[in-house]
Amino acid sequence: ASALFLSLSEREVIGWKDIRYKTEDQLDFMRRVFPCAKFIVNTRRDTAAQMSSAFKKVQMKKGLRTKKMQDKVNAQLLGWARRQPVAIVRELALEDFTTTNFNEILTFLGVSGCNFTRVVKMNWHSYSVNDPETGPVILCSK
Repeated sequence: ASALFLSLSEREVIGWKDIRYKTEDQLDFMRRVFPCAKFIVNTRRDTAAQMSSAFKKVQMKKGLRTKKMQDKVNAQLLGWARRQPVAIVRELALEDFTTTNFNEILTFLGVSGCNFTRVVKMNWHSYSVNDPETGPVILCSK
């Protein structure tokens, strides 16, 4: 898991991204362990493209993942998300990564005084920015 750090009044962990929680039992466990948590369920609608990623290609080669299996995982994640109170969960497909949606997520998480200025897309080999201007990805007022 990779922690998300923001400079607010002081450095604090306000969340993390993890790709290992896939079943309803695992997600229900996370709700019990973190009863005040909010969840962002991130999937990808284009699972064929997802399966062509370098990471998924390795999994496919090892027989650990197929498109059908990925579709099932996505359906389980979205099914779980849709059964939760709207106050604690948001769905965000990769295809919907925009500054507007990221800023809505900040509001959902209760983060104020910060806003995303662009979206950075990363992959295994390199990264490219969908906005050619330079500058920070997120700006926070003091």
